[in-house]
Amino acid sequence: MSNKVIYDSIWTSPSLAKLKPYYQDQWPRWLLMQDDWGCFNADPDVIKGTIYPKRPEMTIKKVLEVRDIFSNSGHLFVWVDSEGREWGYFPKSGHYSGSCSYANNGTRTKHRRKTPEPPPDSLCRYLEQLGTKWNNLGQNESDLDLDLDLDPDLDPDHITSSCSTSENQDVNEERQEGIEVPKFTEDSQPYKLTTLLFSLMLGNNPKAKIPANRQKEMVHLERMIRLDKREPADIERVIRWCQVDDFWRANILSTSKLRKQYDQLWLKMNTTTRASPSKKQSMLEHGEEWKKAVDKTR
Repeated sequence: MSNKVIYDSIWTSPSLAKLKPYYQDQWPRWLLMQDDWGCFNADPDVIKGTIYPKRPEMTIKKVLEVRDIFSNSGHLFVWVDSEGREWGYFPKSGHYSGSCSYANNGTRTKHRRKTPEPPPDSLCRYLEQLGTKWNNLGQNESDLDLDLDLDPDLDPDHITSSCSTSENQDVNEERQEGIEVPKFTEDSQPYKLTTLLFSLMLGNNPKAKIPANRQKEMVHLERMIRLDKREPADIERVIRWCQVDDFWRANILSTSKLRKQYDQLWLKMNTTTRASPSKKQSMLEHGEEWKKAVDKTR
């Protein structure tokens, strides 16, 4: 682990000041986990063992709670790699801390990277979603002290262009004249997944408002598969999970929202404490009756 110095900017940061005192007090501990690249192993067991070795009251549940607070407030980006390992990246690491590692000639240096780089697409979407949240609150990035100090080895132009690729493709497709919304058949993945989402929504709320143009809703699923490179089986897992989660089932009420929040949903789903399947979950696995209810809305 690299040597770190924590700057006194944590005392006056407007964005940290918006957190409850308990979470503000946790921040220095978390900062010390990062390497010279602003990244760290975000597995809750690793976090607990690393920065809370003498704090038995800090359960895995509490560690996840703190991690979620930092993530939702824009201080921590968390992602899951292809092997299911969780990693964290502090977008503003350079604002709150710095490396104390020096080469033989006295110049500041970095240790060899042992953590993966944050995925540019997901990182960009994370930052964009935070910007939307702040705008909805009537605030802007400067009000919240969001002078993002991204790792210089992460090319900002690459991050922006990579993240914008699928969105630009969406816009280009929608602007092409004479191109009609494709007709999805019942055996297509977009049709099946869209129907699943709406059927589970009706299972939670029989009076749920189902979009009238279901074919248009399926376009978002088609783009998730074709442009975002999401696996249909993974999308189905996320749909089923979000519709039994107390928070997300009230927020994921359209396929466009599902696509926008997919990365966060995937992370939450994989970090939620595994529990024995509830009766409700068992019902969700067999949604034929709800599918029939959806069909009636055609």
